[in-house]
Amino acid sequence: IMATDGTIESGIFQKALEEEGVEVFVPSQAQQKNVMYLIYENVKAGKKLELPIFQEVSDELLGNGAQVILLGCTELSLLKRDYDLAPLYLDVMEVLARKAVLSCKKLNPQYEELFS
Repeated sequence: IMATDGTIESGIFQKALEEEGVEVFVPSQAQQKNVMYLIYENVKAGKKLELPIFQEVSDELLGNGAQVILLGCTELSLLKRDYDLAPLYLDVMEVLARKAVLSCKKLNPQYEELFS
């Protein structure tokens, strides 16, 4: 999971995933500092993503056994939008939005193809 310190500390994603039997990996303290740097000094500052730092965090998570990396805050959602990230990055805001639309009792037929 890549997210803010507060999101990581809250354990919201870890608890839900572990209840489903999914092993969860979070960045080390040093790499979490890099995540916060990317969020505040790149995304929120409107600057270009420092891809080597992003890759360093990703490499650590993958090296620890992660198969999917959750982008767990709205700022990181922008990375998925703006960069050609590999499919292993899952934007939780995108998942939540999709689930919200699909849970509607009746989806307008003109939009059904967007969700197939």
